[in-house]
Amino acid sequence: MISPTTYAAWTIPATATNISDLTKQEKQIPTPGPKQVLLKMTAASLNYRDVLISSRSPQYPGNHKPGLVPGSDGAGIIHSTGADSSWKNKIGLSVVFNQNGWLSGDFRNLDFTTILGGTGQDGTLQEYLVLPDEWVVEQPPSLSAVEAACLITAGSTAWWALRGGLDGKLDGSVGDWRGSWMDKRLEGKWVLTLGTGGVSCFAIQVCLFDLLTLDGKNRTFLLMLDRLLQPSAQRSSQLLLPTASSRLRRTSAQRISSTMSRRQTGMKRSCESLAGKASTTLSKRVVQER
Repeated sequence: MISPTTYAAWTIPATATNISDLTKQEKQIPTPGPKQVLLKMTAASLNYRDVLISSRSPQYPGNHKPGLVPGSDGAGIIHSTGADSSWKNKIGLSVVFNQNGWLSGDFRNLDFTTILGGTGQDGTLQEYLVLPDEWVVEQPPSLSAVEAACLITAGSTAWWALRGGLDGKLDGSVGDWRGSWMDKRLEGKWVLTLGTGGVSCFAIQVCLFDLLTLDGKNRTFLLMLDRLLQPSAQRSSQLLLPTASSRLRRTSAQRISSTMSRRQTGMKRSCESLAGKASTTLSKRVVQER
């Protein structure tokens, strides 16, 4: 079978004002540099910033290049590598990756031009992606590509926010993790999440895991929304506040659920539209290659 030389990518025209303006383009499959890897994408995860960037919304400012490929999160398999790549003997390995060049040190080390799908660096809504060796991390075998792709931006932000709150120092640095990874680090602590975006949802789930392992002597006070974490028409939202009356809990949960439902509808439709375009492209490509 002849190997393909081109691939499909979704790009943002300079005149875009809506995600419906995304344009599918055929690009030449690139060759990785000496210390780079070429990934064949297996999954892409969407963040709300991808909707804003794809519509060139002023809510996400920046000099986004014409024809930018959106998307910062994803997973893939190593398709090929450069001659000096540390991954050259790992062809076919499932991996995930950091979404920018900030790998260590102070936040001021972040070069915003390196963020995938941000300003000038093409992102993950394409079938192939070249990345530096040091950005790539082996995908956990317990996770599917879709699951792993969802962890990178929102999941790691939530994790580090919680860790920073527990191990942070007055000089702004974060100390070494103390104790076992399975320790009940949040026991007896308050956790506040703002909004209902990906970071907040992951933070709630991290806390929920800790909450479920508690011995009952102390409780972490959490707003746990079953409808958000485990969507089901048969489940209702629950407000875990031991001092609140049953009526107050039901009323608060209903109001929160209603508000979240309205706010999420617009975002959900936008993300589904964006995801639908990428899914259609990948599905067609698979059929063609077969």
